[in-house]
Order: sequence, then structure tokens, then C-alpha cells
Amino acid sequence: MIHPEKDQIYEIAGKEVNGELLTAEEVEIKNHFLTCKDCCDYFLDSMQVLDFLSEEKFAPYFLEAVKRAGVSYKLLFQMRFLMDGLENLQVISEKTDIALPVFTKVPAYAAARGGKKAVEEFTAGASIIRYDYEKHSLMISLDEELSDGAELTAVLRMEGKEFSKKLESDKHGMLEAEFRLEDYENGELDLIIKSN
Repeated sequence: MIHPEKDQIYEIAGKEVNGELLTAEEVEIKNHFLTCKDCCDYFLDSMQVLDFLSEEKFAPYFLEAVKRAGVSYKLLFQMRFLMDGLENLQVISEKTDIALPVFTKVPAYAAARGGKKAVEEFTAGASIIRYDYEKHSLMISLDEELSDGAELTAVLRMEGKEFSKKLESDKHGMLEAEFRLEDYENGELDLIIKSN
């Protein structure tokens, strides 16, 4: 017998996995597997893949994987703030969508007295993330157009804790959220902005 096409083997494997009846021709092809190791291996591999991809097996696995990976939402921005005694706040901004701008640091402006920094700003187009040294607050002001109509949430991770805030419209084209950091002065802050 001539070797069957891979498509034929795959189709027979699918019928076997689903418990469907084979045609006489398919039974003959399946008998070929007894004498041909290559076709038999392809058949068994196909069955294994199809069995795994079946709804009762793959769906729960996939949902669990999605949950573990946290990819049930669209990630817009991902940033890490490196804080050094509140004197030198840096940001590492990771682009998560080619269409979105990256947040970059802009020159800080000084407080009215003493000449020390009062506010540190990071911008991405019209969007601004502002850190106020005196209030110990991180303010997020995101261009509403970037949301594409979806609800957005900001998630801040620091010292093993996670805080979430929904970005609310300021009625002037911006979505905003604010985190109070109290006296947190050193270390790293991870911020992500995602659609729900």
C-alpha cells in the first residue's frame, strides 16, 4: 500500500479521538499503521495533540494558563520606577504595544523654596505620570484616546503588595488615578496600566 497523505492520517486520528466511525477506506489506512512505523508515529502523535486540544482537556488547561500568566487583559503600559531616597526617581518603561508611546522622564521643576525637586514627571504623548515628593503621591493621567473605549486599571506593586485603582475620566479627555505612597522612599515600584 502507498503511504497515506498526512491529512488523511490526521483526519483518522480526529475521528478516533472523537469516537466517530471510520469508513472502509480509513480502516484500510489504519491497518497500514501496523506495518509502517513512520505513519503509525504520525497517527499516534496526531491523536495525542487532538486529544489534548479537545474541549474537555484543553479548555480548562488554557483557562488556568491564562489565569497564571495574567493575560486575560490587554496590557497598555508597563513601567518600573527606581527610587533613590526621593532624590533621583528613574523609570524603565517597557513598550507593550507598538502603537503606544513610551513614557520618558522630563526635567523636574524645583520647589518654590530650597530649590529641591517638588515633582518628577514622565510623559508619553499627552499622557503624564507625576510623582509629588512632598505628598508622596504617584498621579497617573492617561490620554483617554488610548483606552479605545475600554475601562482601564492601574496596578502598583511595591514591597510584595499590590494596589489597583480604576482610571476615572476627568471629563476633559484624560483618565486619572492616584496612589499615595506615604513615606516610601527607596526601592522599586512596578506600575502596569491594563484594560479590564
